[in-house]
Amino acid sequence: MVKISGKLSKIEALRGIAALYVVIHHFRIGDGTWVSLFMMQGQMAVILFFVISGFVIRYATHKNLVEKGFGEYFKRRFVRIYPIFILALIISYICYAINQGSIVSVDLSTLSGNIFNLQDMPRHEGNWFSPFYSNGPLWSLSYEWWFYLLFFFIVKFIPRQKQNIYVFLLSIMGISSFWFYPNQASCFLSYFMIWWSGVILADDYIEQNVIRRQTISKLIVMLSTLASIYLVKSFFFTTNLDISYHPFIEFRHFCYAIFFIVVGYIWYLFSLKYFDFLFGKFAIMGSLSYALYVLHYPIMNLDLMKGISPFPLQFIVVLSISFAISYLAEHYYQPIFNVLIKKKA
Repeated sequence: MVKISGKLSKIEALRGIAALYVVIHHFRIGDGTWVSLFMMQGQMAVILFFVISGFVIRYATHKNLVEKGFGEYFKRRFVRIYPIFILALIISYICYAINQGSIVSVDLSTLSGNIFNLQDMPRHEGNWFSPFYSNGPLWSLSYEWWFYLLFFFIVKFIPRQKQNIYVFLLSIMGISSFWFYPNQASCFLSYFMIWWSGVILADDYIEQNVIRRQTISKLIVMLSTLASIYLVKSFFFTTNLDISYHPFIEFRHFCYAIFFIVVGYIWYLFSLKYFDFLFGKFAIMGSLSYALYVLHYPIMNLDLMKGISPFPLQFIVVLSISFAISYLAEHYYQPIFNVLIKKKA
């Protein structure tokens, strides 16, 4: 893969297009028409983020993760995630207060749950906290955060040749424990295999400089096994077949992961032909993808924005403001914290 500024350009392009797709998805373009089949799959983009995240974390830390220790690893992850996350919480509150027309008391319980990254969408029993002031995209950030922490301890304490099976068993444990006792921690564990798929792909890329067919086959078997558990539960152990709620939504998410891995590998076998032509330009958005993902939703839900007419103008205004704030957050706000961590290193 060609590198840009030390980053994998194709990975950056995927991050950029996934973030933009989520923003467009939230505008519900084509709702009620055939267009919605292509534009209403926002959670598919989130699953792609999970796989990309696992790949990037393994790629970025494979040389010195254990040597630097948990403190250094935690500090770097914290500084990368929390400054913009806190900004997202602040913007969520401000936009909500603007819509209410006055200063409102802060929901301290939900705020605390979000600060400790325990939030999720209320799509299943056992949900502990909802995203702060309905900033929906924050649901996936909690999963990412706990995957980061689990990653270190798996790499630190589990022999390399056993790590994949341990993660697979952790996901099995998460699915099984949730079945008998619905809780948020089990949800985090159940999705860990999806995120770890990116780690497995990165291992091949780092160690072999190729993605091997046997690696893809193992991934498909593991993900299909987990998906099948949710499918069985969907049809034999629940009366709720709503595709947006547990357990069918988890089945969908695992199918999304399988889809990306299979299609990505087939494309890889053809040397990713036309990838740069179709998606290459989105690499410049990769550095904005995180901020854009967590900041755009409260902005687009401002009553002031919803009142803009016609719709194309509303879309352009919201997108422009979201991009501007994301650019400032990533290129001016975030670097302040990056400098602080370097001084303390």
